[in-house]
Amino acid sequence: MQRIRKINRWLFGPNEDPHRVIASWIYVAFTIVISLMWQNDSLHHYINTWCGYRGDKGGALAPVRLVTSAFLVPYIGYLTWGCLGLLVALPALERRVGAHHFIAIIAIGHIVSTTAADLFAAFIGHTRTLHNLDVGSSVVMVTDVAALAIVTRSWKVWAFLIWGLVIDTITLHTQSTAEHYIGASIGISLTLLYTKTRRLVGARD
Repeated sequence: MQRIRKINRWLFGPNEDPHRVIASWIYVAFTIVISLMWQNDSLHHYINTWCGYRGDKGGALAPVRLVTSAFLVPYIGYLTWGCLGLLVALPALERRVGAHHFIAIIAIGHIVSTTAADLFAAFIGHTRTLHNLDVGSSVVMVTDVAALAIVTRSWKVWAFLIWGLVIDTITLHTQSTAEHYIGASIGISLTLLYTKTRRLVGARD
């Protein structure tokens, strides 16, 4: 934990408006548990039914899977280093904007970008990618880092965000890349709205 705090201070600078961190830890804990359950043969079908967006897309549960796919990381390798990244980035944003705004930013980023990327893939004719299992935590991460770039005004966070999006463009298929770009745009837009509203409220007080 001490190392994570040092990384936070180096990346994001001092935290001038600390809030309690609860939602971040709950999200990471659920992600680890659900993703490990996915790897279990006896539980795999159950998790796929409730969290496997795109991989098992049709039916009345599709809207539920769209939301719960944010907690599913089907690849153990990605789960290991991805959760380390989430443990650094998510609490840093929640401490600065509070739990309610934090949840709103990442939830809207995940749901809107995933849905918009589906529509984009269908529009350009990449229908095969519509059956690829969604790894929702990646959009949560991108949205969170984009929001952090605004609230911290740190060049290191901006550099990390831009570097990540460039790598996405080179290595990922079109739909995932579009999803991450949309998530970043939403993170930036919502956080700009948050900071502007906060300044207006402060000016009135």
